[in-house]
Amino acid sequence: MPTRTFSGRYKNLAKIAKFVRDVAKKAGFEPSQVYSLELAVDEACTNIIEHGYGGEGRGKIVCACDVSQRGLTITLKD
Repeated sequence: MPTRTFSGRYKNLAKIAKFVRDVAKKAGFEPSQVYSLELAVDEACTNIIEHGYGGEGRGKIVCACDVSQRGLTITLKD
């Protein structure tokens, strides 16, 4: 299961999106599906930084992508 840890900073949203995009593309998702995944993860990570941590640099975000025959499960831990 591909997993990466990012510091809770807005500048890392692009890195998180790239990580998810790369996993989704490798798993064979269509471009529109990849975009939808990126958008959902971006929103969730923004909420973690803004509401969970109360601002930047106060924690880490662990992003795990589990690819299976049923699809892709993305788990975010703060």
